[in-house]
Amino acid sequence: MLIGSNSENAYFMLPAGVTLYWDGDMPEGFSRYKVYFNVEGHRLKERAQEVPGAITPTSLQPISKEEMIDLLGLMKLNAKDVNDILSSSKFSDEDRREVRAMLEEKLQPKAR
Repeated sequence: MLIGSNSENAYFMLPAGVTLYWDGDMPEGFSRYKVYFNVEGHRLKERAQEVPGAITPTSLQPISKEEMIDLLGLMKLNAKDVNDILSSSKFSDEDRREVRAMLEEKLQPKAR
């Protein structure tokens, strides 16, 4: 899983199964990918580019254990979502156990 943020605690993620198309490796040390979306029903509002033809990509990185724990509180993730994320990321076994324990705690019915 890759995660991006444009401000503190403003996470976004791509749905499972989205295809990323490799665009090239950049001299600055990162790789660029393209993703395509079909938007049905209406055309999205376009905005003028400050520099015509310029690309302003969003930076993504593999999710960390701390970000995963934050996501448990911010997004509605079920056990399958969490397991899919954990299996596709470079978490240690200890980190996986900690995140799963946090998920179980979150999913427990609250006592009245």
